Amino acid sequence: MAQFEIRGPVPLGNESYMLTLSGDLDAKGALLVEQMLAQLIEKKMFRVTLDFHKVSFISSAGVGILIGLAASLRDAGGDAMFTNVPPKVSSVFRLLNLEDYFTIENSITVET
Repeated sequence: MAQFEIRGPVPLGNESYMLTLSGDLDAKGALLVEQMLAQLIEKKMFRVTLDFHKVSFISSAGVGILIGLAASLRDAGGDAMFTNVPPKVSSVFRLLNLEDYFTIENSITVET
């Protein structure tokens, strides 16, 4: 299992920020996402894009925290968008009928 990490937030403009996720989004990773969500909301960063291109696995705990993240950001007047979702993760979203719940874009890149 690959250790989960979060990089960012990187400003995208228009009060939007990108977080790059890497590793296995399992129960431990879900705790990191939950902590990051609290920090984002505290800093009033309500429009977030999550880059999944380095995520190799997602568990039910990971899916649950992503649902909570999207709901919390929407409740605050923002939204969460997912990009570069690998086929393994996309198939989990599709299996759980979450493709319409999450905003998923094919590809977004950030110049660094």
